Amino acid sequence: NVPSLGSLFISGKYWVVVLAPFIVLTIIYFTWFLFKKLKAYPMIFTGVVIAILLWMFIIGLEWWGEGHASSTYVYISLMEEESEMLSSTLFLTCFLTFFKKIK
Repeated sequence: NVPSLGSLFISGKYWVVVLAPFIVLTIIYFTWFLFKKLKAYPMIFTGVVIAILLWMFIIGLEWWGEGHASSTYVYISLMEEESEMLSSTLFLTCFLTFFKKIK
């Protein structure tokens, strides 16, 4: 319980507030690292960037989705879960394609 931050913790999604700086730094480092490795393969790099942007969108949906009416929350939750599956599939596909090309 962190009363000094007040309304930031009303939503019940503490992990979004606490881990957001670490997630952003990891995404920045990860994108830089992948750019170095994937600059010879622009289509694969574009796919990875899209997957990372989808994951950032998911974090925003997680924060925004809490506290909405139950009917709205169902649609937000559905969009969030589908985005998670799509981004994970895209990310894995890009990495498998990259490893296949460097073999």
